[in-house]
Order: sequence, then C-alpha cells, then structure tokens
Amino acid sequence: MIQDDLVEYEKAMERMAELVGQRQRDERPDTLWLLSHPSVYTIGRRTPPSTCPTPPTASPWCRRAGAGSSPTTVPGSSSAT
Repeated sequence: MIQDDLVEYEKAMERMAELVGQRQRDERPDTLWLLSHPSVYTIGRRTPPSTCPTPPTASPWCRRAGAGSSPTTVPGSSSAT
C-alpha cells in the first residue's frame, strides 16, 4: 500500500502510469494507492472545449487522450499543477 496526502493531478497520473508499468512487468505486487488531488475537470478527446467550465471560476481541466495516457492541460485553462 502507498499512502500519499495531496498530489497534483498531472503528477498522480504520471505516477499511476509508472506503477501500472511496473506491475505489468511483474516488478511490483498488486498495490493499493491512497491519495487526494486538487479538484480538476477532465475531458475526453472528443469533448469540445466550448462545453467546459471557464476558469478561474471553475476547477482547472485537462484533456485525457485515453487510458494510460498523460493528461494535457487545455489552452485557456489554468494548469492542474
């Protein structure tokens, strides 16, 4: 088990990809990771940015390219880091 306090969303996604890779290569056992991250609004590849909340009144948002991919901060949105 890994227990962290507050982890920035983008850093958490990067770390999760590392943990998944390690598990797939049998470099680590099954692992439970407990953490929190600041509020963030995630959108899919086909979500038009015009439908998303407008910062700074809303949480930062990141575009997700798919499972296991790294998030990308969307232009016009404040960074999730």
